Amino acid sequence: MFKQVSKQLLCLLCAVICTCALSSPCMAADISSIDDGIIELRMTNINDAQCAISVKDGTAAASANVGGKRGAEKCKIILKIQEQRGSRWVTLDSWTVEEDGRNASINGSVDAKSGKTYRAQATVTVWLDGKAESKTVTTTSKTA
Repeated sequence: MFKQVSKQLLCLLCAVICTCALSSPCMAADISSIDDGIIELRMTNINDAQCAISVKDGTAAASANVGGKRGAEKCKIILKIQEQRGSRWVTLDSWTVEEDGRNASINGSVDAKSGKTYRAQATVTVWLDGKAESKTVTTTSKTA
């Protein structure tokens, strides 16, 4: 009786070891952005797009740039500076630049009122092989 129970126990132990050895571990990759929790998808035409804002000395100054993939025909940036009013963001001014080739950049500024909160938003578009791809980049808010 003891011999039969120990054989069954040994078979069960071997089965568990084989199952564990053959199973492959699954690991999930963290693909979300640490800053804002947004999942970023890989872009086809756009290598990188950046937008920044600084608020100091009564001025809100923003800049944006875009870099397209090799072979890009044209780039466009629409840059906006926005002011927070309650829960809404109101565009104070906007600027547009369109450049042949794979790179473009733009700057803009507005007068900033003390105590008001501002952000910049850039919508970039890159054309490659006649197809346009766009992305909107928004900065974090800054208070004057």
